[in-house]
Amino acid sequence: MYVKAVLAASAAFLVAALPGAAASRYDDGPCRTGRQAWTNDACAGKLWGLARIAAPQAWRITRGGGVRVAVVDTGTDFRHPDLRRRLVAVRGSDLTRNTAYRCPWERRGGKRARVLALDDNGHGTHVTGIVAARAGNGIGVAGVAPNARVLPVKVLDKKGSGTDATVARGVCFAVAHKARVINLSLGEDPLQQLLVEGSGRKTAQAIDHAFKKGVAVVVAGGNSSFPLCGFRSVREQAVCVGAVERNDLKAPYSNFGD
Repeated sequence: MYVKAVLAASAAFLVAALPGAAASRYDDGPCRTGRQAWTNDACAGKLWGLARIAAPQAWRITRGGGVRVAVVDTGTDFRHPDLRRRLVAVRGSDLTRNTAYRCPWERRGGKRARVLALDDNGHGTHVTGIVAARAGNGIGVAGVAPNARVLPVKVLDKKGSGTDATVARGVCFAVAHKARVINLSLGEDPLQQLLVEGSGRKTAQAIDHAFKKGVAVVVAGGNSSFPLCGFRSVREQAVCVGAVERNDLKAPYSNFGD
C-alpha cells in the first residue's frame, strides 16, 4: 500500500512541476543542481515535489521493487538513459495502431499490429520518468518508485490526442499484462494539450474492470478536460489526484473534488 500511495502522490507532482519547466516543453537537456543528501542525480535539486511527498523517507521501506506500473499515455522513449532496465516491452502495446485489441466485453475487430508503445510526443516519457527514473545514477532525475518497472501503453498520438475508447482499451491491456498500478495523467496539460475525445464512460467501465481485478488506478484530476473523476464509480474505485504548488497551496490550474 505504501508504494501505491507514493505513486498516487507522483501524479500530483507531475502537474505541479510542469509550470516551472524550461521554455521548451518537457526539456530533456543536461541539468545540474546542488548536491542533495538523498540522491546524486544531477537534477535532484529541482525535485521539490519528491521531497514534499517524503519519497526519500519512503525509500527506506521500499523503492517499488517487484511492482509493475502501467503508464497509459503517449508511449515512452525506450532508449532514454534514465529509464534503461525500468521498462517492460510488450509487442502490441501501441493501441493507436493495434486496433484489434479489445476489452473482454467488446466485439473483436480492427487491425493487429505487434508494435511497441514508442513515444512521439514526450508526455508519456515525462510521466514514466516521474514514476520510475533510476535513482542514484548521477544523471537526470529520480523517480518516485525508482525500482518499479513501467509498462508503457500508447493510447494518444503524436499530437497528444486520443479517444475515450482507446484509453479504455489501454486500461484493459494494462490489466491483462499484469500491471498492479495504472497511471492515467490525461486531460488538458498546462504546457502541452492532451485532448481525449469522448465522455469518459468507456474508460470508467475499464477502471471498474481494473478495480475488480485488484489493480490500483491513479487518475490525474485534470485541468477541466476529460472529467473521469466526475464519475462516482471512478471516485470510489480510483485515486483522483489534484495538484499543489511548493507551499502546499492548491495549484490554480488543477481540478479538485468537493
